[in-house]
Amino acid sequence: MLKKGYVLVATPNIIGDFYFHRTAVFLVDSSEESIMGFIINKKLDYSLNEVTNQLKKIFPLYYGGPVETDSLFFIYNSKIKLRGTIQVSEDLCWGGDFDEVIKLINNNKISNEDIKFFLGYSGWSPTQFKAEIREENWEIIKNINLDLVLSNKTEDVWKNYLKSIGGKYLIWSNSPENPNHN
Repeated sequence: MLKKGYVLVATPNIIGDFYFHRTAVFLVDSSEESIMGFIINKKLDYSLNEVTNQLKKIFPLYYGGPVETDSLFFIYNSKIKLRGTIQVSEDLCWGGDFDEVIKLINNNKISNEDIKFFLGYSGWSPTQFKAEIREENWEIIKNINLDLVLSNKTEDVWKNYLKSIGGKYLIWSNSPENPNHN
């Protein structure tokens, strides 16, 4: 069964998909009604500071997925304690009081390595997701790597997850963005 805290890794079967090509999606919810997560390796060309002027530091902003792209979401290390926190795994949480996050960032209590901000999220109905699994569009990683989930060095996240799966995906981990350029 799919559980929150898992990571979905896009397989080469969805090369060219506008939203999910070469992505890793961290799941924050999985129920009988829906599956929800955030693409952790698609950094946007602008920062959180361009969305809100309350921050004293620059924080990258990520494309979380094609649903509610005008809404801001965040995941963070569970050592950070916030009102409204939703525990995802032993090490990671999501949601909580945004004003409290801003205050903690400005008081140097939260760094770039502790938190990741997203515009939008990725979501599936269970039926839709089962169809995508049958089409072999995703590999499911059960033992997440906290460093990869919160990493700001996104260019190698998908590649490193494919390497961890190994087998038939190993060759794809070293392929160029567009395999026709090989």
